[in-house]
Amino acid sequence: MQPAAGPFPVFGDGSVVVQALGRRFACAAPQALKSGDRVAIVVRHEALELQRADGAGSVGVIADSVFLGATMRHWIKLSDGTMMQAEGPVTAAWVDLARGDAVSVSWAADAATAFAPS
Repeated sequence: MQPAAGPFPVFGDGSVVVQALGRRFACAAPQALKSGDRVAIVVRHEALELQRADGAGSVGVIADSVFLGATMRHWIKLSDGTMMQAEGPVTAAWVDLARGDAVSVSWAADAATAFAPS
């Protein structure tokens, strides 16, 4: 994912809100950040949530998938060309996603961390 650009709100509790992929995300911020800083957003692949999207809500498409027994792994090509990997439990929602499907990607606010790229 390309670094997200501010301005964005910075809160005293160690969190920020960033704009990325056409959406706003809350993230933890272990470093001192200020409004306008460029940041990299880090989210573990098992914390990503995928949902089939209509064209308007999509941020990417399924590029490839693999069944791993108890989990499924999907590679998502984002609208900016970046590849993202997501892994989740074998559920009907995850198994039904196939190569070429438009998806939206989300995560819980406490699953993302924003860092200033070095």
